[in-house]
Amino acid sequence: SRTSMRARWRSITASIMRACFGMGHIHDHGLGRVESNEKAVLLYRRACDGKEAESCFSLGVLKATGSGVEQTAEGAAELFQESCELGFSWGCHQYAKVLDMGTGVESDAAGAFEYHDRACQGGEMEACHAQGLAYAEGHGVDVSEVQAVQSFDLACGENYLPACNQLAEKFKEGLGIGLDYGRAATLFAKACEGSVFEACLNMGLLYAEGKGVWQDMDRALVFYNMACDKGYATACLHMAQMYDEGEGVFQNDKKASGLYQQACEAGSAFACFNLASMYVSGEGVRRDTRKAATLFEKSCTGGDPSGCYTLGLMYKN
Repeated sequence: SRTSMRARWRSITASIMRACFGMGHIHDHGLGRVESNEKAVLLYRRACDGKEAESCFSLGVLKATGSGVEQTAEGAAELFQESCELGFSWGCHQYAKVLDMGTGVESDAAGAFEYHDRACQGGEMEACHAQGLAYAEGHGVDVSEVQAVQSFDLACGENYLPACNQLAEKFKEGLGIGLDYGRAATLFAKACEGSVFEACLNMGLLYAEGKGVWQDMDRALVFYNMACDKGYATACLHMAQMYDEGEGVFQNDKKASGLYQQACEAGSAFACFNLASMYVSGEGVRRDTRKAATLFEKSCTGGDPSGCYTLGLMYKN
């Protein structure tokens, strides 16, 4: 019948377009020692014209980076949207990102939320996480902590670990769900084990406060250290304070000053202030008032009013 013939032809065409995508992928990624972005562009273009969704997306990536084709944010955005409309969920997520950032298109938070939602429904857990953040922050949608929890729970359940960290935060604060420090600890630990280092910081805070776990400053130090090593200023700051005050560890001014330095460089204005104070007193470092003034200024510009006040006193005197 004509219907069956048309269906067969569509199937054959789809197979051909998929083969074009496969060849484009080989040239794009240098598989089999073959690499040519220009050939990849031609093959992706042919397949995309034939409604092969992933090819449209891959061509968009090349246009976004200017690999083998003129770089154009507008062209990339159009192709991400086209891939989404053809049913490629990851394309929906990427189009949501460009709408959110206004890259190649007019910024549209509500539109970004809509496309994140489509991607989430298509099984993209990173998009479900983004949807949860939008609900929590009221970004493109009305604030709903309950909906945020549902989105994070969905993504965490599929082992998208940044969502587990966010879900744990909700349990810790009792936002959108009942307060449950034990559940928060379980989720922070899961995320930390999966290299979500913000979760390691949060796990350290729970051990330091004895919430959801037995208070254990040694364990807190271990988790802070994991996060500090990855550039989390707050984790470095907490470690510095432990050594500065001898809380759970032997008091050690030299270690404290080194950790305040790390935290200050990572963006903690309060750490800059504490380190400046050590340069004034000569504790853990050689006394240096010029260095102290520089650090008080950094603390001040970083948002710590104590740094501004102390710097003013230094100039006055």
